[in-house]
Amino acid sequence: MKLAWIESPATIILFVHEDIIEEIDSIPITAPIIEHFSSKLGPYISTSDQWGFQGCLKRLPKDADGFTAFRIELPIIKKFRDELCSHCDGTGKNEEHWKGICLHCEGNGHPLFYDWSLAEAISASITLLANRIKFSWIDRELTAKTPQLLSFETCTDTRNHAIGAECSSILVNWFRAHGPDDLEEPTRAMQNAWKTMMGNSDDHPYPICAEISSESGRLFLHCPGDACGLFPSFGHDDPFGGYELDCHNLDDAMQQFTLLAGLAATEMQARKELGL
Repeated sequence: MKLAWIESPATIILFVHEDIIEEIDSIPITAPIIEHFSSKLGPYISTSDQWGFQGCLKRLPKDADGFTAFRIELPIIKKFRDELCSHCDGTGKNEEHWKGICLHCEGNGHPLFYDWSLAEAISASITLLANRIKFSWIDRELTAKTPQLLSFETCTDTRNHAIGAECSSILVNWFRAHGPDDLEEPTRAMQNAWKTMMGNSDDHPYPICAEISSESGRLFLHCPGDACGLFPSFGHDDPFGGYELDCHNLDDAMQQFTLLAGLAATEMQARKELGL
């Protein structure tokens, strides 16, 4: 497994090695997890160029290193309806609201709404893909020449879009060489991911950033919400090895994608600097 990030359009790429791609392709359509998500999110599609629920992940041919790429283009979630806002008659202004801006349309003149349909399909597809990858390499000898820097798992459920990760000792040593400090590229990726899904709205009191908090290489990713983020697991005290990352308070897919973008950009920067 490898992760990468593309700035425009905001896209997370998950690379799967040929050693386990057959496990991905062999998931039966009658599997309980597929039937569960399909009933809510739309059909499961697995072809040479589409994968996941609603075919929401774009699948690319295997590259020279034996990796198949799954492109996860982040969706626009905050949208505006065509009709005029009934609360301000389309003016975007309301003197009774904060700064005189109509809160029902955010000054746009058209009522806003949140479209979660594609986001939930993407989240469920990532959950299925990542979890299948994790269990595919158990008790197997893999031939990939590129070392794996991290792995991750996700959850997709009502009010629960958790994400967890395992960072290798190679990656954590890279953290130690950079800390304590902010990680500018992952921070920029997370901010771009959030703005892509929410429009160009910066109107929230929460930090969106990636940082290595100490010389011991403790990675923290922060996103909007009540103490939302991805942090080293409690009890991490190995001065030389890798460690796990746990999340807190991830209610929706938007938070999950923002943190995954941060992980992808972190891994991409580390691979570049390490020559991997």
